Amino acid sequence: MTMAKLDDRDLAHRVAAFAPATVLTIGPGAGELLTDYLRAHRECRVAHLDSDGTCEQSALLGALSGQVRFDFVIVRGVLEHMDADIGAHLLARLRDVHCRRFCVLLEAERNDDQGHGHWEAAELAAMGLSHWSSEPIADTLYDVYGFDLGTYKRTPEWLNARHWAHPEHWGKYRW
Repeated sequence: MTMAKLDDRDLAHRVAAFAPATVLTIGPGAGELLTDYLRAHRECRVAHLDSDGTCEQSALLGALSGQVRFDFVIVRGVLEHMDADIGAHLLARLRDVHCRRFCVLLEAERNDDQGHGHWEAAELAAMGLSHWSSEPIADTLYDVYGFDLGTYKRTPEWLNARHWAHPEHWGKYRW
């Protein structure tokens, strides 16, 4: 098996741009994706959950609840094996409690007989994730979905003072 390395790929550039000081990796092979970044940023603190891929779904959520807030989280090889509700709960906890930014790598063509492993783009978009890229890693094509609290939702044009406040009427009418 080839070492998973992201040298000139989108995810490597994003991680470098985010410059996280603390990182959480979840799942087998997730830590390998950050090797170059960690080599260049030795001060970065890294925590790992389920790095061998043997943790049960509920135990993984329990282990996550004991974690603090991180600058960046990377999830790989976990959601494909989880029940959809537990996977959604994991993503929601990451998004709402544990980090401002995270990414999920999903095998592009994976699906099993029980409905695990196949996440639709619409389901991920509903959770605030957007498709960052498709990247071949170790002879497998991954879809990389990411969440960034600072950019996940643009402010609509109509939501500004020009449409809601009418300074010309201030002091003239009582509402």
